[in-house]
Amino acid sequence: MIAKSYIKRNLERIERLYNKSSNIQDGLFYSKLAILELCGWIEISMDDIILRLAKKHLKQSKNISFVEKEVIKRTYGFDYSHHFRKMLINIIGITGVEKIEKKLIQSNFSS
Repeated sequence: MIAKSYIKRNLERIERLYNKSSNIQDGLFYSKLAILELCGWIEISMDDIILRLAKKHLKQSKNISFVEKEVIKRTYGFDYSHHFRKMLINIIGITGVEKIEKKLIQSNFSS
């Protein structure tokens, strides 16, 4: 996860540049840059939350790898409903599948 101090420092620097800008075009450029910086931080933070959940609740490395490659890497954006919620659903679902598979394997060996 990107530290809060890092994003804060970057946004403060962009703000200083914005305040020093002498024309509208430069001001607009710095405004857009600040939005991109913040949005990137939000998206990386959401990805980090999902990866931490995966590593905490999943036992099989193939499932953690699936989350990294198929859930996180294929999600571009930070809207709650369209992006973050879908990643949470994937984590909850794969955690359940892993538990079911474990029970099936155990029941096959015990019979």
